[in-house]
Amino acid sequence: MQCMPDTQNKPLDAITQSGSLAGIKQTPLEIALGWRYFRSRRRNGFVSFIALVSLLGIMLGISALIVVVSVMNGFGNDLRERILGSSTHVIITPKQELLNTKSVPTPLDDKSIRALLANTNYSFELAPYAKGFGMLANRESLAGVNMHGIEPEREDLVTRLSERMLIGSSQALSAGSDLILIGDALAVELNVSVDDEVTLILPQSQAQAVDLTPKLRRYKIAGIFHFDHPEINKRDIYLHKVDLLRLQAYAENTSAYRLRLSDPFAAPEITRHLLAQTELKDYSVSDWTQEQASIFRAVKMEKTVMFILLLLIVAVAAFNIVSTLMMVVKDKRHDIAILRTLGMTPRSVTRIFFAQGMFIGSIGTLAGVGLGVLLTLNINRIMPILESTFGFSLFPKDLMLIQGLPVDIQSGNIVLTMVLALLLTALAAIYPARKAALIEPGEALRYE
Repeated sequence: MQCMPDTQNKPLDAITQSGSLAGIKQTPLEIALGWRYFRSRRRNGFVSFIALVSLLGIMLGISALIVVVSVMNGFGNDLRERILGSSTHVIITPKQELLNTKSVPTPLDDKSIRALLANTNYSFELAPYAKGFGMLANRESLAGVNMHGIEPEREDLVTRLSERMLIGSSQALSAGSDLILIGDALAVELNVSVDDEVTLILPQSQAQAVDLTPKLRRYKIAGIFHFDHPEINKRDIYLHKVDLLRLQAYAENTSAYRLRLSDPFAAPEITRHLLAQTELKDYSVSDWTQEQASIFRAVKMEKTVMFILLLLIVAVAAFNIVSTLMMVVKDKRHDIAILRTLGMTPRSVTRIFFAQGMFIGSIGTLAGVGLGVLLTLNINRIMPILESTFGFSLFPKDLMLIQGLPVDIQSGNIVLTMVLALLLTALAAIYPARKAALIEPGEALRYE
């Protein structure tokens, strides 16, 4: 029997050093072979096509995920800015059960509130306030409204109301004037303008009446305002604080306050601090995170659902790697058998094809991140081109309150997307890599 050449009995690392696998000495053998298989042209062109489809699928899925999440982040930030710019941050009001029994809560004034917040490190402004709910009617038109009782000379400290006026002036409000301010959307709904009269209808429970007849009062519109928050423009009205307290049959010294903080995100901390004060046992304290909680929960839920749906696209593309690697393993059976006869262990064979799958996923992920960031940064240039090309309008100018798509690229979202994509790629590459390790050299070389 003819003896095998000496090189056949050398260990694999010795053959590598001698030049049989030249060019990969500086890289771990499994990774180097995985990269070589990834780059090589295969005898079966269909295998290369499937590998390219897998890579492109991951790239497009990642880019779509980054674009959509960045746009939804932008919408969330825009909504938060509109709410914070249009509303106060903390509201202190007497408990309704005390008001309903005509009990007078412990009086509050500016000095007492500032004393309660003296130990906090946040600056703030405050203004007296009263609130209620009613209906505003003009002929056949009727709308439910939130009533805000204010002192006009101090209201600008917390809402910048005078800057929001389209017609008229907030300073026109005075005690006993029977004047109100309404939003532009509400004015359109009721078909009224400045100097028109409307009827304010107060529910019987708020009017402190003993019969079932609601309380009605005529008011003249002194001005029309516009905030960035559409619900405020459609449902809020302003009148003098004394007028509202008289209308509700409450004592005129009934005190409530609205606070505007230098740091809006400190509102929950300030609320908890105030609720812990015994001086406010007769009062309720709420902040903007509670008042608008349903809106932010809805935005967060939509963002989460969209993230999961788009991640499924990435998952489908990633698991295409299974079929790609299975065909590569079949295509490379001869190479696997030779490597095994040279002394390569099954674990090393597994690493080769696992590395190849990770190359597909990593390159697709990085390309997707680059494409996604590029599209996101230029989305407001791309959208007009698409709209003019295909003849549609995604955001009609007469309906939208924003100009263009707001975007916010957050590095945390990009990192999370990359980690999940690579994790899905790793899971997809495990099975075919293990199948490659189970190939027996004798079976693979039987007909060679």
